[in-house]
Amino acid sequence: MSHLGFLGRTLWVQLLLCVCVGSPWLAAQDKPAALPPIEAALPPIEGVENLRQVAPGILSGSQPEGVAAFRELSLRGVKVIISVDGAAPNVELAHQFGLRYVHVPIGYDRIEPQSRADLVEATKAAGGPVFLHCHHGKHRGPAAAAYCGMAVGTLTAPQALNVLKVAGTKPDYTGLWDAVRNFEPPQLPAGPLVESAVVAPLTSAMVRIDHHWAGIDQQVKAGQVADWWEFTREALLLSEEFRELPRMSASMDAGFNDRMETAIKVAEELHSAAEKQDLVLLRAAHLKVLKSCTDCHASYRDR
Repeated sequence: MSHLGFLGRTLWVQLLLCVCVGSPWLAAQDKPAALPPIEAALPPIEGVENLRQVAPGILSGSQPEGVAAFRELSLRGVKVIISVDGAAPNVELAHQFGLRYVHVPIGYDRIEPQSRADLVEATKAAGGPVFLHCHHGKHRGPAAAAYCGMAVGTLTAPQALNVLKVAGTKPDYTGLWDAVRNFEPPQLPAGPLVESAVVAPLTSAMVRIDHHWAGIDQQVKAGQVADWWEFTREALLLSEEFRELPRMSASMDAGFNDRMETAIKVAEELHSAAEKQDLVLLRAAHLKVLKSCTDCHASYRDR
């Protein structure tokens, strides 16, 4: 064999090796970046809690708060934010960073058939990574994200259930678990996707209560109130929201109104303890409010 023929054959073998197994001659920047593993905790984003990648192209977390949160979501390649929370999305701030919102509010008891269709359509039509969120990023958001991951074929059934486990989704929310555990593809066509859905007054009131309670709950558990004036104001607003609920719940039964009377009473105790700046009374009232809400949720929200 001539020297030229041997050289030609050698170059041909090297070319095959480059194509089949990769070449060290390739620049590092030409290699695709590895995706974080499914259900991976991601580098934190200011203004977003419980941030996770639950599947390739699907992120989940809490409601983004502030400019930094929306900016960083955009920098990480997110194209569409899908909210399953009852609160009105901050559409204007999202637009400033080239992000589009899709609002599909869901409850804690189930993911309705129409909502399933809308969520999957929003995920498929995004043209890039999506970020699904509820309020805290622990229950409704991860369940919706897991369902969408199964629907688009990027999550297996065990992986989807593990998303809920890792997120800390409460076992009591059986409807959310069943949407994943007993997965069925959407049976309805998607409806018009909107950036801010119309939400029932009772739902809006519960969203406001949740926001007031979040700050109160955090400070009482920490055993330290940062600003007694602001804390007392939040306790008063919480009490007033409970007072308004019976006006918005004409279709509810007598048991609901009885629970609201209890909620009003214990919320007033919380406000009184805040006015006295008494941490001992505050902790006792905090536990009463918490029990009142938990009992009511078990009967009316979580079923």
